[in-house]
Amino acid sequence: MQRLKQAIRGWLTNKIYGQSFSYQNIIINLYAKNVFIFNWVKSYVEPFFAPVKNSAFEANWEIVFFGDPLVIAWVEKEFVRLSEDPSISVHSIVESTSTVLSSKNNTHFVKQQDPDIKGVKSFFMVEPQKKTVWVFAPEEEEETLYIVARFLRNLFILEAMNNGAVHLHASGMELNGSGLIIVGKKGSGKTTLLLELVKTFGAKLITNDHALLAVEKDKTVRLWGLPMSIGVKATTLNHILKPEQRQKLRDNLNYYYQDENALKAVIKSQPLNREDAGKIYFLISDLCRLLGCGISTVAPIRACIVPEYTEALPSVRLMRQTELNKILAANTFQHVCDQQVYWDRYLANTGNLDDLQKGGGVFPGFHVSYHPCNVKSLLFELMDRLYFNPSDG
Repeated sequence: MQRLKQAIRGWLTNKIYGQSFSYQNIIINLYAKNVFIFNWVKSYVEPFFAPVKNSAFEANWEIVFFGDPLVIAWVEKEFVRLSEDPSISVHSIVESTSTVLSSKNNTHFVKQQDPDIKGVKSFFMVEPQKKTVWVFAPEEEEETLYIVARFLRNLFILEAMNNGAVHLHASGMELNGSGLIIVGKKGSGKTTLLLELVKTFGAKLITNDHALLAVEKDKTVRLWGLPMSIGVKATTLNHILKPEQRQKLRDNLNYYYQDENALKAVIKSQPLNREDAGKIYFLISDLCRLLGCGISTVAPIRACIVPEYTEALPSVRLMRQTELNKILAANTFQHVCDQQVYWDRYLANTGNLDDLQKGGGVFPGFHVSYHPCNVKSLLFELMDRLYFNPSDG
């Protein structure tokens, strides 16, 4: 792969834009030759990944992005040439539609055709000894913006997990300086509860679907958010949005990636089947603008909510710690990213709930059985128990 490395050094002689980002005491440098893509990625990851000026600490990783079509074409030919080299091992990863070429010095050259991002083909080379990732994706494709942002996010998740953070399938918000996480299986109503809390109590949105839990030196367990798109079911939006917010959604269609039928149904406030309603996808900043709420990046955890959608009588009950632990364990990710499992080869620690709790990470859990029609009264009861009469915690 020496020829590719020499070519990269030549491409770096022209002007390149750079920025250091910090997250959980982790620092990653991002460099790009395309100023539009550089600025877009920077705006997408803020405020979660904070820009750093003149850091006194060495970066954990560096990402260098190239998007020139001529560069991509040359890299693709080089990938084909190297895949036929007997000294290079070739490995296909079905889950992420990727092919990995590995050299004897542990440098990895990857071709990926990401089905989640309209099948855009990209290449990247990882030099673990230098902690550098070289990313090659066509700059004329809008989806490339998300490819670069995902690299930044996944490397932060990787380093956070290696530092002991637990990667959880959960939603989260901040209210009055403390955080609530919402954990549950798919379809249990995590996003509905999250947005209802934001709407009713003025909570700040931290994350949806992916969260990191980390114990600080003072033994406080904190919830850390991540910059990700948020998919919201049309039925949830129908329940949450006010008439003026529907108009705002109609006037800003270019901001969102959406299921067209779901979008029309929400705008017209049509009744929808819960299981077949479709989703509308928002950038987290756009969703907060639509709802008129704030964004928070990190908060100490006050409690965990485990929702369950029900047609029966609604209820709120305090969970036993063993019961809550089983739910948390079942919703703990063992990978950095399911669509990019090759990062797992650099993962030294998958995050352990037992270690988290030994370090002080214990918080109460509440099981909430609800229907959208009665969710508000239940949330008032829950907030009263947590914030005004917190004897359960």
